[in-house]
Amino acid sequence: MRDESTLRTALAEHSENRVGEREVLLALQREGVRRSPWG
Repeated sequence: MRDESTLRTALAEHSENRVGEREVLLALQREGVRRSPWG
């Protein structure tokens, strides 16, 4: 199972691009953490 650290790392990388934490979280929920491209 993915730990929250994985999500935090993903958010950290996206925060540099200023994608928006809310949009990233929504995208993660839509695609599913199991199919996370960072996995």
